[in-house]
Amino acid sequence: MLELMHYPHEIIASSEFKTPDARTVTKPEMKMALQLVDSMSTDWNPEEYKDEYREALEAMIERKTKGGGKPAAVAQKKATNLIDLAAVLQQSIQEAASQSRKNKTSKKGAA
Repeated sequence: MLELMHYPHEIIASSEFKTPDARTVTKPEMKMALQLVDSMSTDWNPEEYKDEYREALEAMIERKTKGGGKPAAVAQKKATNLIDLAAVLQQSIQEAASQSRKNKTSKKGAA
């Protein structure tokens, strides 16, 4: 577990840090977790991402150095790539259940 601390009073000694109790994971839980990770994993493509904050900051600095005075307010764009995580998870569970039913059906036919 990692957390960025901002103030000195928030930092505690590692001996005082309480980690959750260890528990065993059942095979079905592990299988479901691995299926979820596999279904949501993609190859890393850094070209798909850009640092909008840095671009806006550099543009503001450029405007300030050229024109002086106060920079005009920059309109913030609303995120258009929001993902409904609950819907994605539900779809993943349904697909896994469907696949499980297909596997059971094919095993019965083979027997």
